[in-house]
Amino acid sequence: MRNTLYLLAFLIGTIQLSIAQGQLQAGINGGIPTSETGVSTNFALAMDLVFLTEITGRFDAGISTGYIIAFGEELPPGSINIELFDITFIPFAASGRFELASNFRVGADLGYAIGTNRFGRSGLYIAPQASYSFTENIAIITAYRVVTQNDSVGAFHMVSAGVLFGFNI
Repeated sequence: MRNTLYLLAFLIGTIQLSIAQGQLQAGINGGIPTSETGVSTNFALAMDLVFLTEITGRFDAGISTGYIIAFGEELPPGSINIELFDITFIPFAASGRFELASNFRVGADLGYAIGTNRFGRSGLYIAPQASYSFTENIAIITAYRVVTQNDSVGAFHMVSAGVLFGFNI
């Protein structure tokens, strides 16, 4: 029920923000999971889709979603046969970005990440980040992504870096 309410709030926000002009951003990040979640992972990918609209000259706000997958670690040949699993999430978040200096921005995404398999447990999603723009439409980005989990397993943490492409709409 709670997941349905979060999804409904996200869709309403999407409809409201789609009326405003802004920038659609798509990005891909590689990263390293930095926490123990009960599943051994050694590499992760995050794909982001963000819509931002200018609030002031230096501050943008909007919504974001994406897909996060942390790949299950492979065991060396000859070791015991244990099935290893990936951890996956789909985050839905409110986004804010502030331009500190020319081409350098900091920001955060805050929302809820829905676990899409039994190892990716749903929880609060927080992703502080920094980016540097090479052009108006291409930037590099670093982020620290956290999905809290209210059980004995703990939270999912990931340090990531990647590239972000912007499209003015």
